[in-house]
Amino acid sequence: MLALGEIYSQDGEGHIYDEKEAMRWYRKAAEAGNREGMLNVGGFYDAGIGVPESDELAVEWYRKASKLGSPQATYDLARKYESGRGVPRDLAKACELYQRAARMGYAEADSRLAHAGCK
Repeated sequence: MLALGEIYSQDGEGHIYDEKEAMRWYRKAAEAGNREGMLNVGGFYDAGIGVPESDELAVEWYRKASKLGSPQATYDLARKYESGRGVPRDLAKACELYQRAARMGYAEADSRLAHAGCK
């Protein structure tokens, strides 16, 4: 399911780019418990790709993927708390999530810690 989502979300080499079809397959993967599917569903809602943009739904899916150990979802969720998009702005929670993502090895989280005033 995840692979089909990736095929539809790319263009070229015989692939047909179809945002809605990509989202459909990512959602199936997510609903089956796949954390990368959850991350992609969150990202599609975050950017309004194939679905109406929704910070609240992006947060919901990032949170699910983060709970399953996704470093990128944890980082993306931290960005939401830092900006107050989809959740109330909470810099302490953002810093906690950036630190968790950094411990998971997500390099961008390290640089974001200083920018958000966490260090």
